[in-house]
Amino acid sequence: MYTTKDVIPAASFSKLDCQLLQPKDSLEDWVQCIWVAKSNPETHFHLQEKLYPDAGTSITFVLSPFTPRVFFSNYTCVHVLNCLVDCDQVSVRFKPGAVKKLFNIDVSACQNEDVDLLNTNIAHQIGFNQLLEHLISLPSEQYIPTVLNWLKTKRAGFNQKERRWQHFMNHVSESLIPITPLAEQHGLGRKTVERFFKSDIGMSPSQFFTCIQLRKARLELMSTTKPLADIALTCGYYDQSHLSNVFKDLTRETPNQYRKRKMSHISN
Repeated sequence: MYTTKDVIPAASFSKLDCQLLQPKDSLEDWVQCIWVAKSNPETHFHLQEKLYPDAGTSITFVLSPFTPRVFFSNYTCVHVLNCLVDCDQVSVRFKPGAVKKLFNIDVSACQNEDVDLLNTNIAHQIGFNQLLEHLISLPSEQYIPTVLNWLKTKRAGFNQKERRWQHFMNHVSESLIPITPLAEQHGLGRKTVERFFKSDIGMSPSQFFTCIQLRKARLELMSTTKPLADIALTCGYYDQSHLSNVFKDLTRETPNQYRKRKMSHISN
């Protein structure tokens, strides 16, 4: 079962032959969404998209028969994605902390750049290269089921402690309750939480909370007509001025500019 609730799609997806789905099964706590962009050999599309940090990470499979790639992305600041879509691509957007647990990727060492996983030892250990070769041989309608089944085999070996941490992360993201009191509710000490955030997410608890506040504000701006003052309170900001100042510092545009741009893409 799939849904696209709470997913903020890239505006340029509307110009691509693109599927975007969110799993609602055993992978729900780990995967935010998975998307497939299918290329058109007659009209290669140059993708340019402004992307925002949300503490999640991505693994993208570039299904080129000539130069296949698997790259890992972990951006902690706003950046512009520029790429030529000249072959099919499959990308998984993981929830915060999931990539460390699933694949033991050192997220702190892989920030603000695209890392080609085929050039690392982990490609063979995890099986990225085998999955890439398999995807290239498949028709496009089998991309998503194949990747999701592969991910389920990786998740199957998790113990209760690892699942508890991921549940905690999702609780923080969904509730927007400050991390310290929420950690206390889960029986977690401050130093334990700080170590976890550093090793599994690559940022401090306060940086993480800033990211999820921003993501919630972006979702509210593009999916509702609420006044900024109401959105500010919903997302845990002190007031409209606080929201506007933080939003502009992090995204290089005001909340109203973001809303206008996103709504224009939706209406078009």
